[in-house]
Amino acid sequence: MSQQKVAKITFFEQNSQVLQRATHQLDEWRAAQAIRSCSSAQPTISQARATRPEEDNWKKLALGRYKCNIDASFSTSLNMVGLGMCLRDDDGVFVLAKMEWFAPLCDIDVGEAIGLHTALDWISNQQFDNVDFALDCKRVVDCVNSSIDDSSEHY
Repeated sequence: MSQQKVAKITFFEQNSQVLQRATHQLDEWRAAQAIRSCSSAQPTISQARATRPEEDNWKKLALGRYKCNIDASFSTSLNMVGLGMCLRDDDGVFVLAKMEWFAPLCDIDVGEAIGLHTALDWISNQQFDNVDFALDCKRVVDCVNSSIDDSSEHY
């Protein structure tokens, strides 16, 4: 994101606007699921590896650790990206949550990376230690876990 600035937007909506936006998001989600089910008939190697049962099992956190789940949503109709993050303790009990929106719409990998950056900044400002971060964007996760110095334009 080099010199590009991201506009953070805070706004209040009427119930009808929230309902309309939620309905639109649900319609977009259903369309994406229909596309996904059609294209997943022949899984690729990375899809098969990503769905191994041993990786899907939930594991309890070590005593004293926290887990922050992060996700990004993308609204073409609003030209905005939504970020959501939820912090839970080692028993899985809710601790804190945060959401925010920014514009303009961006690539999925970039939005997910911004979500991770936002969560890291938020957790740091809240003065939490021993936090594990979880997100569903394989490219961002692989980049973070990589020992290779990647100074590409996206990361």
